[in-house]
Amino acid sequence: MGSVKKLEVDPLLAAHDQASRMSPNNRNINGPAAGASASANYYLLNVVYLSVSFFFLFSAFNAMQNLVGVLSGASTRQAALSVLYGVFTVTCLTGPWLVDKLGARFSMTMQAGFLTIFTVANLPAVFDRLGVGFVFFGILPGFGASIMWIGQGAYMTESARLYAVCKGQEETASMGFFNGIFWFCFQATQIAGNLIASLVLFKDKQTTGAPPYDTAMLLIGIYCGLAGVGTLMLCLLRRVDRPAVGGGGGDVATTPG
Repeated sequence: MGSVKKLEVDPLLAAHDQASRMSPNNRNINGPAAGASASANYYLLNVVYLSVSFFFLFSAFNAMQNLVGVLSGASTRQAALSVLYGVFTVTCLTGPWLVDKLGARFSMTMQAGFLTIFTVANLPAVFDRLGVGFVFFGILPGFGASIMWIGQGAYMTESARLYAVCKGQEETASMGFFNGIFWFCFQATQIAGNLIASLVLFKDKQTTGAPPYDTAMLLIGIYCGLAGVGTLMLCLLRRVDRPAVGGGGGDVATTPG
């Protein structure tokens, strides 16, 4: 019989396919191939990038919430936050369905845009023009809050699952690791945002009462910049699935989006 020509197979694709198909109880005892490790790093970098995006976005929003009571028009700002969290509570029930339709990445990016708009509306120059109408600016970020967090959870879970598969581990093995990265960055927002406020207010030796108009403009202007950076980063967030390896790259319900 004549010789049969051996087909050439992309080693990265083969490693990824092998890791994806093996059951959790039937892993290769020799560990993942080099190609699978490279693919695993793709998912790890996605989560680090997502975490840094949230760091910029919530360094602005969380710190601004903390300052609501000392800014001019405090009662109106507090009312807007009440509206925001009220809408957030109600829409938690419809959030999963919306993320199924919109995709996780789009859901997170849309809410980032809403939070940036809300931050801009807190600028004294804008807030003074809006007056009581500012209260209604809590509706959009309240609506987007549930789908952001559902989308974030779906994106993180799928990234952790695929990372573990590529590493030849149980599918749930990396979820704690990935959540640790995310929540480290998220909790750091309270440090960064409040530190910025302290430095800006210290410039005017401000200890009590509402800060001067120019100081408030500077402080919230910095927060607007941070929120804008976080929103831009989320616009560029990569898919969870890796098209170069997985082939189709299609959305998966409440997963990558």
